[in-house]
Amino acid sequence: MVMPGGMTGLDLTEWTVTKKPDLKVVCMSGYSNELVAKASPAIGAANCLTKPFQAIELAQAVRNALDRD
Repeated sequence: MVMPGGMTGLDLTEWTVTKKPDLKVVCMSGYSNELVAKASPAIGAANCLTKPFQAIELAQAVRNALDRD
């Protein structure tokens, strides 16, 4: 979520999704899903994992993102 140069992961995701709307995104954060969802409607809580998470949760999030229309 935080990167050098003042850009956040949410900023990067929003910018990227703007350029390529069909891009599949899974966000991973130490912040709560509710906070991330409020900060970025482009991602939404459904595509975010809150750390720590299990491998099965990551696999399910990736599957959900790939299956999303």
